[in-house]
Amino acid sequence: MKKIFLMLAICCAFAFQNAMAQEAKILPNFSFYNLKGEVATAEKIAYENYLTIVYFDPTCEHCIEQIEDIKKHWTHFSETVFVFISFADVESIIEFEKEHFPKKTEQVVFLHDKDLKIFDYFNDF
Repeated sequence: MKKIFLMLAICCAFAFQNAMAQEAKILPNFSFYNLKGEVATAEKIAYENYLTIVYFDPTCEHCIEQIEDIKKHWTHFSETVFVFISFADVESIIEFEKEHFPKKTEQVVFLHDKDLKIFDYFNDF
């Protein structure tokens, strides 16, 4: 009986994971600003396989720890584009980018949420 339950749990987990992966493919039509002040929309974010959106504060210790952990395992994210979005002032975001991602790469995008719209765009996630 335990084996059947375990198999059922595993099947349910895979079904749930597949359903979440399907739903996650739909990116909300958002509009933030790049660090030059230009409008950056979801359509302008180029990615092929995986997209990870990180809402962060440059002064948040937990955020910094998470980003450092991502960087430690960077080789595992070779097919992932990271979009870091923050409500902080642009200068703070630029300094954060320089400190934590000094090498420019298309794999990392920083956006400014100056109008605090993140929850309007991603309220269903």
